[in-house]
Amino acid sequence: MAADLLTEGKAGNDFMERVCSSVMIEIKCPNNTAGEDDIVRVPEAIACSLAGRISTLVGTGIDVRREITIEELMGGDLQYSELKEQLGNGTVLDYLTWFVQWMYTSKLEYKKDLRFFGMWIFASKIECPRLQNDAVRMLCRDALWRSNVSLEEKKRQYYFAHAHFANNLFYCAENSGCWDNPDADGFNNSGEIDSSYWENKKCLLFLLDCTAYFGPGDRRLRRVLQANELLLVQMMKRMVIVAKEGGEICPWDPQNITRYFVAEPNSCDTLKEEPTLQTPLRKRRLYSSNVSVANDSHKRIRASSVPKATIDRDVTFAMTDGLSSDDDEHQVATWE
Repeated sequence: MAADLLTEGKAGNDFMERVCSSVMIEIKCPNNTAGEDDIVRVPEAIACSLAGRISTLVGTGIDVRREITIEELMGGDLQYSELKEQLGNGTVLDYLTWFVQWMYTSKLEYKKDLRFFGMWIFASKIECPRLQNDAVRMLCRDALWRSNVSLEEKKRQYYFAHAHFANNLFYCAENSGCWDNPDADGFNNSGEIDSSYWENKKCLLFLLDCTAYFGPGDRRLRRVLQANELLLVQMMKRMVIVAKEGGEICPWDPQNITRYFVAEPNSCDTLKEEPTLQTPLRKRRLYSSNVSVANDSHKRIRASSVPKATIDRDVTFAMTDGLSSDDDEHQVATWE
């Protein structure tokens, strides 16, 4: 389980004792169809160690709680409703059970109807740094596979070229408090990035770097450029910085993804640079008029079986098998 990694610290033995004697926390999720709440149960010691938001809600001492709601976990009814719209095909419950699966296995496996970017946002909501970083890694591995379609597609990046790109950018800007202080744009007087400003805005920084990579002439950016002056200023400053840095400016390149990592508790090597070559999430297809490709060269890696989460009303998170070659070839990833 992911909690095993936490035992490497000074309090490893004490933590394992807490795990063995841990009670279960119930997270209630509304089910409008059934008329009753779905309940996801997680071990208190593990969940509170990994997710700061759960730890805050559960509390300590005489004020400890054993039941919380998904609305509370997301920050309130409004934030929950906004996140539901942002996640699109997947429900908040889907991402919660995906989190539970990761918590028990330390693996963030591919899900056909869910998005790694959506998990990145969800992990930010529950304040789980290790899951945030894992979501970034898996998002970038998936992007590397999809970007190797052709030279033309690598420039246009159809993995990120979705009509709702601007909506994702606005959502991340609003929910990270970007507009709370219009006088602060995340850059100092010399035009360099202010690290403290972006510490809790890594999703937004990633999207801004995507805009810098696409360029101001990209059709997906026109709405953004015209709609918000602060985002326009931030995008232009990021374009200047990445141009000065030179090299590969693609945000999801393995050499660049550490920009979007957050510090993990009890970990001294979280922000170390990723390897130059990173194994793609799926095998890549090479497109060339002179090279023939095997029929199965682009199939997804099939997922292994994992334990089921403890969820009432027959809600499970069984692993989704890899897509068939036809499904995989025609699927265009979105952030809905």
